[in-house]
Amino acid sequence: MRRLFSGWASGLTRGAARRRFRRRQSRQAMGSVAIVQTCESLEDRVLLAGVASGDILVTDFGLDAVFIVDPMTGDREILSGDPSGANVGTGPDLSNPLDIVYVDHSHIYVADADRDAIFKIDGMTGNRQIVSIGPNDATTAGVSAVGTGVEFATPVDLAVDTAGEFAYVTDVILDAVIQVDLRPGATFGDRQIVSSFITPDVTNPLDFPLGIAFDAADRLLVANAGASQLLRIDNTAPGLGARTVVSDNSTPNGTNPFVDPTDVVVESNGNLLVSDQGNETLFRVDPTTGARTILSNATTPDAVNPFQNISSLAQELNGDFVVMDRTELVFRVDGTTGARTILSGGGTGAGPAFGAMDFGITVVTDDHTNSAAGATPIVVPSITDGVTEVAGDDDFFKVSLVAGTKYKFETLGGGTLSDTVLTLFDTDGTTQLASNDDGGSGFLSLIGFAPTVSGDYFVKVEGFGSRTGTYMLDVSEVVDDHGDDFTTATPVAVPSTSNGEIEIPLDDDFFQVSLTANVEYTFETVLGTLTDTTLRLFDVDGTTSLDFNDDIPGSSNRASRIDFTPTITGTYFLKVEGFNENAGTYMLDVSSTPIIIDDGDAGFSTIGPWAPRTPAAAFQGDTHHRPPNGLGESVATWEFTGLVPGTYHVAATWFAHANRASNSPFTVRETIGGAELDTAIVNQKIAPNDFNSDGADWENLTVVTITGTTLVVELRNSHNDGYVVADAIRIAPTNTLAPPIDPIIDDGEPGFATTGSWSEKLFANGRHSDVHNSLQGNGSDKATWTFTGLTPGNYLVSATWTSAANRATNAPFTIFDGTGGPAIQTRLVNQKLEPNDFSQRGSTWERLAVVTITGTELVVELTDDANGYVIADAVFVQATTDAPNTIIDNGDPGFTSTPGWTQPLATNGYDGDQLNASKGDGSRIATWTFTDLTPGLYRVSATWTAFTNRATDAPYTIFDGAAPLVTIDINQQLTPDDFTSFGTSWEDLATVMITSNTLTVQLSDNANDFVIADAVRIERVVI
Repeated sequence: MRRLFSGWASGLTRGAARRRFRRRQSRQAMGSVAIVQTCESLEDRVLLAGVASGDILVTDFGLDAVFIVDPMTGDREILSGDPSGANVGTGPDLSNPLDIVYVDHSHIYVADADRDAIFKIDGMTGNRQIVSIGPNDATTAGVSAVGTGVEFATPVDLAVDTAGEFAYVTDVILDAVIQVDLRPGATFGDRQIVSSFITPDVTNPLDFPLGIAFDAADRLLVANAGASQLLRIDNTAPGLGARTVVSDNSTPNGTNPFVDPTDVVVESNGNLLVSDQGNETLFRVDPTTGARTILSNATTPDAVNPFQNISSLAQELNGDFVVMDRTELVFRVDGTTGARTILSGGGTGAGPAFGAMDFGITVVTDDHTNSAAGATPIVVPSITDGVTEVAGDDDFFKVSLVAGTKYKFETLGGGTLSDTVLTLFDTDGTTQLASNDDGGSGFLSLIGFAPTVSGDYFVKVEGFGSRTGTYMLDVSEVVDDHGDDFTTATPVAVPSTSNGEIEIPLDDDFFQVSLTANVEYTFETVLGTLTDTTLRLFDVDGTTSLDFNDDIPGSSNRASRIDFTPTITGTYFLKVEGFNENAGTYMLDVSSTPIIIDDGDAGFSTIGPWAPRTPAAAFQGDTHHRPPNGLGESVATWEFTGLVPGTYHVAATWFAHANRASNSPFTVRETIGGAELDTAIVNQKIAPNDFNSDGADWENLTVVTITGTTLVVELRNSHNDGYVVADAIRIAPTNTLAPPIDPIIDDGEPGFATTGSWSEKLFANGRHSDVHNSLQGNGSDKATWTFTGLTPGNYLVSATWTSAANRATNAPFTIFDGTGGPAIQTRLVNQKLEPNDFSQRGSTWERLAVVTITGTELVVELTDDANGYVIADAVFVQATTDAPNTIIDNGDPGFTSTPGWTQPLATNGYDGDQLNASKGDGSRIATWTFTDLTPGLYRVSATWTAFTNRATDAPYTIFDGAAPLVTIDINQQLTPDDFTSFGTSWEDLATVMITSNTLTVQLSDNANDFVIADAVRIERVVI
């Protein structure tokens, strides 16, 4: 201690010494150690404005700066600081920088004794940031406080854990080790005492702690100078840092005693090296026994270049050590013999002279070694950061691969190294298997490889032409998006656009496509990161080549295209490859030659006063339109004839404008006046934007299947809110499966019939602008909708109509199981009200019932046996997995309620109604009773409209017959969201087993707010 700080009298008390230290603002500093690695030969290195692998970093309190020392020449340059001179980097100034630790190029940490702060320095720019400082010291320094907790008194040395999350700092005034939180977030910069002279107890107290380092087991080692000890702290948690003695003047014996142990490093073999300023000696310490041997001092191995005022040290990869001497010298010490040479200072090395060195020295590590022997292990998949720190650096990685699996090795962009070279080596680490320069994005690299033998392989990354910078190495198992031959080809539709990627060189992607004889098709690649493709077409056998293309003639890029008209219908195959083994992304566009009918072309016709117009923006410069609020009396029709039966993609184009209709109805039929295949409602205020073809933008309408040779599209001016525009329709053959289109039969279409005195109202408000009506009668007037070609099973049957005050409130719809079959269910509906259960295909619908049919026909009948006009418009049937009588709504048969439930004025809830009850004592009860069930397991669900005044504990009780099974409290402030059925969202209550044929659900008012009784749904669960 007396020699460590010159001018201190041996008789000073601890408190006086501390006060004098603070009063004098001494820049005599203490330090720590890092286990460091150096990299390849640096003979050709030139001084850079940034750190490089193997560089030695030294703090200098005379210049308030951090130096870079070239490990080969001893030349010096300033990395950060020295405001009076080089002034490198931005940020708060250093003032008495002591220890320094290198983590990576962006994270170099410095303990500053005057600032009582921890700095972070960027190794490329020298920019400085304070990562921890207390409020009092921050005020003195004129900066903002960072972190909370104990304030530093004199931070000296620091070590950073392997995760880079915490720094551990020795403080000679507080006699403590302090943890600093380096994690981004609310606790960043926080300081907590891990261990001190009284924490967690007074055993082996800290007394002027200087150097600190992590041992091989991630335990802290502390050079405890005041007690001439080397201590170990096993637990780094704040307040739990109990201390044990590793070595002192009597442990294990008195041989080679410490005087003032100053710094400690951990060697690669686990031994410890301790610098001792009291006797100018480097000790090697056994980490188990604490035995001390002398590696180097004034007489070991000889008297050449003796230490004069030794402080801190760091280790290089080859086992040598660099040692800071406070006489402005950096020594290199042979790790085997202890021989000393002066590396920098005292006339050795060029560059700015040291001002006043004290304690901070470390070595910049090579992030990845330069041979297979020390290769960095990586896993599949992974992305690993790397740096080629100096010209000629290369980084080796070791990865375990499995035979027969495809792998991709790729350097990624985003770093400063924009041109890389990749080399793959066999399991011996020397036999080259592949090399790539520019196979990746830009000038980056990519190698694809499928080993035949499992084992550890090696990858080398280097900068092209000895370039330096940062990069990322991506190693992944290739998940081939498309198969490599016709047996694993990906099916694609006509038309379609499929994404693809040639993941690695030599990859190819196969596709299969069903083509129709005598139809012309086009296959074309669209380039992504793959800048050059080839395309080959194979016959139905998958092996006979029919056509090949590399570059599209006249194209500005190197995409590929094949035009082909098959003579036979069948499945053909396409292969996409990267030219010259390139890799990257692309798209494969498959299309057929479309058929377009424009307004004015043969096949286009109109009924009603359509006005022709010739705007330049219209398809081929012409269009027809009708003004708003028509009654459906005007119809534009496009009739395509001479087609091949099959599936067609139907699209439309128009010239958009703000005065257009937002509800223009395009209906597709197989013949004029035939049954509706589908109806699409489009907003013609908005320009079509699904795809571009034939010089126009198009909007997809539908995909339909025709059994004949004709396809018809019609557009009506049916109650539109703006101008209806008839321009061009485009159809193209496709092998995309037509979506299942549930049948709708409108009045006047095939399948609809009437008996009796029904009146047909054309240009009305009904679906497709027509309805039939009949005045109340005795049931002799009948309208029927007959659906054929169905599959036996369950169907949801819905109807639409136009409402008015003269309508019947009890219009009787009866559903039959086929023509002449039994009546399944009758539903009385109020046609004074608009249908409002759901909207689909241009109409709003009211659910009638879910029924089961045993054959292929379903018949719906409406009679005049009612109390007002009955309206026959359209009926819609949809296949469903829901069983009949599985939903009971409030008001349906099976629902009962005790007095006190109220129906709100708003038409919310399932089928537009619901009941509510305010919180009560449980006397108001709503009941849903399902009968004639098969005993077994049932899923029970409920729906309601959520609101803030609803109960959060609405009690639903489920009964098996009369026996209660379970009660579930439901939060009705939340919207049901477990699944959707019948256009309504449902919440599951429970799945229960019943042994009777009755399942009952009850809801009471015994809750903390309003309870809502709406619909309950059950579903049998088959195990």
